[in-house]
Amino acid sequence: MKTYQITALACVFASWGVIGHAENSCDALIDEKSKQRNDLIEDIQEQLQKLSVVKNCANNFDQIQQVEQDAAQRQADIDQLTTQIKTQQQQLRTLLSGSGQATQRGTG
Repeated sequence: MKTYQITALACVFASWGVIGHAENSCDALIDEKSKQRNDLIEDIQEQLQKLSVVKNCANNFDQIQQVEQDAAQRQADIDQLTTQIKTQQQQLRTLLSGSGQATQRGTG
């Protein structure tokens, strides 16, 4: 009977050891997986930061392109107005020179 009690007691102690080892093994696995998760989160945050920088550069490039297009359009408008002013000046000179000749003919 003592043999059975010692064997039963040994089984209880052995099972506690197995359970304790299993708990330690699970804790270590949980710690490892938590570290891996935290590393992945850090990596994702770094990648998002890089993506944000690229997005800002793309937005700046788009704005520069728009400003260049606006400047080109304004230059074209200025060129057109300059041409119109020159045409008006020429017409005014022609008108004034014709008016001066008519005045000279009337008095002469």
